[in-house]
Amino acid sequence: MTTQWNKKINYAIENQWPIDEDTGELEDDDSEYSRDSVRRRNAFREDMKNLRNTIDVIPVVEAGTRSDDDEEEVIPSSFVAPGVVCPLPSSIGDISLERRKTSPHDNSTFVFMDTVNSELYTVEWCTNALARAKHKWCPYVENDSNVPVAPPIAFACSRFGLSWDGVGEVPLGINTQDLMSRYIKEMSAIYELQSRACQSNMFHGMFEADSMRILHIIYISYNMLVLAIQQRNAFQSVWSSPDDPTVFCLKPVCANDREFTPFQQAYWYLMRKLYELGYRRYKKKLLYSRVINPDNVFTHTFKFEVEIEDFVYKMITPYDQAEIWKGMTSQGVHFSSLIDYLGSVNDPHLPVLQKDRYVHSFRNGLYFVKHDVFVPFQQAKIPNDCIACKYHPILFNDYDKFRGVDFEGVTDETSPLGRPSIVDTAYDIPTPLFDKIMLDQNFPYQVRVWLYVMMGRMLYWARDEDNWQVWMFHFGTANTGKSTMCQIMQQYFFERHDIGIISNQFEKMFGLWGLRESLAVFCSEVGEDFSMDRTDLQSMITAETVTIRRKNLMSDNSFDWVVPGMFGGNYIPNWKDPQGAMARRLLIWYYLNAVKVDNTLFKRMEQESGNIILKCNRFYRAALIHVGRQELWSVLPRYFWQQRTMLQSETSPIHGFFSSDEVQIVKKPTGEIDESVYIPLTTLAKIFNEWKKQSNKGVVKWAKDTYQKALSDMGLPMPIKKRLPYPRDHTQTTQQMFVMGIDTTAEIQRLENVVEKLPVVSMRLDE
Repeated sequence: MTTQWNKKINYAIENQWPIDEDTGELEDDDSEYSRDSVRRRNAFREDMKNLRNTIDVIPVVEAGTRSDDDEEEVIPSSFVAPGVVCPLPSSIGDISLERRKTSPHDNSTFVFMDTVNSELYTVEWCTNALARAKHKWCPYVENDSNVPVAPPIAFACSRFGLSWDGVGEVPLGINTQDLMSRYIKEMSAIYELQSRACQSNMFHGMFEADSMRILHIIYISYNMLVLAIQQRNAFQSVWSSPDDPTVFCLKPVCANDREFTPFQQAYWYLMRKLYELGYRRYKKKLLYSRVINPDNVFTHTFKFEVEIEDFVYKMITPYDQAEIWKGMTSQGVHFSSLIDYLGSVNDPHLPVLQKDRYVHSFRNGLYFVKHDVFVPFQQAKIPNDCIACKYHPILFNDYDKFRGVDFEGVTDETSPLGRPSIVDTAYDIPTPLFDKIMLDQNFPYQVRVWLYVMMGRMLYWARDEDNWQVWMFHFGTANTGKSTMCQIMQQYFFERHDIGIISNQFEKMFGLWGLRESLAVFCSEVGEDFSMDRTDLQSMITAETVTIRRKNLMSDNSFDWVVPGMFGGNYIPNWKDPQGAMARRLLIWYYLNAVKVDNTLFKRMEQESGNIILKCNRFYRAALIHVGRQELWSVLPRYFWQQRTMLQSETSPIHGFFSSDEVQIVKKPTGEIDESVYIPLTTLAKIFNEWKKQSNKGVVKWAKDTYQKALSDMGLPMPIKKRLPYPRDHTQTTQQMFVMGIDTTAEIQRLENVVEKLPVVSMRLDE
């Protein structure tokens, strides 16, 4: 009480109201007050009157302190309101309340453990415990109409241990999640008391009536605060749609209506709770709640709270909702049906959460990816139906510092720094920890730029802005940082329930069904035995129609795949890719240099996550202009062509053969094919078959379409019919198909040795 009294006095002083600090009476003065000030002064007088009456009736002893009547007794804080103390009974055991989480997402389940022996559960013990509960929740004398009642919100706040501003307004710091945790704790304490009373055979008559009245007061106090919070949110919100839970009104239906079936009673009870908590449903099985920043501003983001299944089993228990639980566990009624129904029903009490992948939320505003615009919360009224895909608990302050990017300069290898000459570029956005991963691998500047580009591309749906038809592949040895790149995308670009994971042992038949609603898919550990169907993967990369199968459904579903993806791993999968289809659909960054493991990297990198998103997005937007209508591979640096050739040699035996030491491609100093070097097509096929057996490449046919594709990729002309000698130092000629610019390594070395062994003939001019 002393604390509340002092707060009231300070409140009057701050408003420059003359007041007697001993009596709490406002002194009359000649000042002219506005209508609002008069209202607040009158409310203040009424509150002080209630406080004076309360202080006269009940002595002030803080919860958890010892009483003057019995120095050995400690008042359990579970039954004592802040500033209110009831007279202690003559003998009572101490009750220790211990909170235990039953699941990682359970923030409101309390388990009560006793520190007293069972023989202490006597009639006297239960009576004294009930007296303490009555003093907390029923502190006024029964049937005495002269006893003043505290303002309802003030009473509820004090009993639930919440702060209150002292003038009857809804406390800004209250949110429904925290309030519900406190509510369940108070209700559970009374249920525990009732259970002990049953053990002592005294749960009847006045004891039952008093305990049920306390439960009723707790219940209505909780619901009053919930409605007050919803009213406050409605006043502060921007009207967007009637689906907003802060503006939708509950119908006057009782969850225990006898005309309802058990299923209907449980459904309405859960819907009321979901509405009170302001939850939204996501992906048919997840429940999300609003994210409020430290300045008490709605961040236009929702965070995961609990799965619908766990919520149902937590809310309907025999200790809290006995009648509903009894009906739901009777024959013919099952919880699974209710859970499935809640996941699919269209009810405005449980709106469906719809995220916008092109909006990211920060503590101080929203970043709109597509428009490269940051909107602070204080500078614009953002509609409530604008929901960001992820909340970043950091300030976004570097937006206006770096406004341009000269993408034409990224391929200017003659530049002194190998980078654009202008200073204010996207590359100057500070991301030192992120940059260090690439610098440790000695990636050239152009390769680093394209890594920013492709990571920025992950922020968009496939084919939304380009038709490049490629995915990233971070390939290399262990402890080089390739998996870290995938983790950065997963942790800082997307929320964890928006990420689809492709495992190395992917479920071929039904695996795609679980990925279809993702914002991005990742496979961080690709192995040689990667099991995903290659044709499905190609269709996903090229954003084509994919057939998705689902268990227990007779017909297949076709989807236009628009989800971007990323690979990482130590191995190249055992793909059979003679046409090079996979090689041209993967941009490979090759990680070779092992680095020291830093377990604090992600924690420190969180502070620059906003800059990483900004940097990657701006490079991607600039790359769209730079590439334009050109084919992507025509503008990529030579580095990626080298990695493409490496991948082709691994996945296509014919490509591997042309890249092996068995044959050599000979070019002139000008870069053109040297047609003085050639080999018959039949000889080339024979050498390939011998190389295939020695290399254990399995059954691979020397087919026309296959070798022609390989010749084209290697920059060689198509076979041509000519009359030429072979070996090339022979005089006899034959007419057949020849491949120009290539020959076996053995034949090239033999001819070089022949030239070296030719005798040098000296001739005199007069001969």
